Order: sequence, then structure tokens, then C-alpha cells
Amino acid sequence: MSKPSGIFEVQQRVNFNLTYFSSNYILITAIICCYCILTNLLLFFILAADTLVVYLTQLLFKNSDELQFRSFKLSKSAIYSTLLLINLPLLFVANPFTTLIWLATASAAVVLPHAVFMEKPLDASFAEVV
Repeated sequence: MSKPSGIFEVQQRVNFNLTYFSSNYILITAIICCYCILTNLLLFFILAADTLVVYLTQLLFKNSDELQFRSFKLSKSAIYSTLLLINLPLLFVANPFTTLIWLATASAAVVLPHAVFMEKPLDASFAEVV
């Protein structure tokens, strides 16, 4: 690790490191994402409930669009519309946009300094020469 000499070297390092360490950066961002969701419990429960409702809807309806209960017909669109109407006020309270902004900021604060200050590994430098 060393300080880059100029903006051109910063650009080269970031371009190289984002491709070379991309899987590591994705893993770090995924861990931060899990942390964000687990610390925002209301958002976690909303996402879990939505996933459960969509899964159960697909399980019950299979390939049909309507389900008949004696004299009552239930459609997939009615379930999804009800889910949307219930979730909008809850999501307003859960602040998912704040969580996304926090996720982007925290990920950038971890990934970008590493990408700027990390030099190319020696094996990558020799690969360019050969």
C-alpha cells in the first residue's frame, strides 16, 4: 500500500483493483447489506413477510390466475394489490431509501480507499510485461 503520485495513477489503480478484487468488494457490500437490513428490524420484517406472501401465493396458485373458494374467487392481482397497499405506509415508516443511502456510503467508504491505495500485485505487473 502506498500513496498514489497523481490522479492518473489513482484512476489506474481504481480501474485495476475494481476488476481484480471485484468478488471481495461484492462480498463486503453483501455483508454491509445484511448488517443494514438486520439493524432496521421493521424493514427486515416487511421484506420477510413480502417474501413469504409471494412464495405462498405462487405455491397456492401454481399456474392459474384465480383461485376458487366455494363462491369466492381470489386472483393473484388482488393479493399483490393488497400487499402493495399494506406495504406502502409501512415502507414509509421503515425508511428503505435511508438504508440504501447508508449502504452505498458505507460500501464506498470501505471499497474506494482500498482501491486507491492498494498497488497492483507483483504477478499482475509481470503478466503485463510477458
